[in-house]
Amino acid sequence: DDHACKFFKWLDTNTCTCGAATTPIVLAKFRRLEHNVEVANEELKQARAMGEVALEWEQAAKRRAERAKVVHKISEEKAEKFKIALVISWVMFGVLIILSTRFGGVRSRQRCLPG
Repeated sequence: DDHACKFFKWLDTNTCTCGAATTPIVLAKFRRLEHNVEVANEELKQARAMGEVALEWEQAAKRRAERAKVVHKISEEKAEKFKIALVISWVMFGVLIILSTRFGGVRSRQRCLPG
């Protein structure tokens, strides 16, 4: 069986003492590095998730700010219309007072006419 195919079999009969001593150290370092990669990948996933949440919050805040701007603009337009209505009403009231004092005697004369 050993003579059939030696490509798939690797026989390392003698390992040098230096290689035998450094192999556990290299394997331990490799495992530590793999663990560090796993931790970094997990932190990256968490950072991306937090970034997505932050973007959603930012978009929600922008929508609220836009709505607030629209409401503020509408309220300013209403206030301007109310100011105009107030000025017009006071002008009309002034005209009414002027006309009533100026032509107030007409009514009293008409009542005094013999009839």
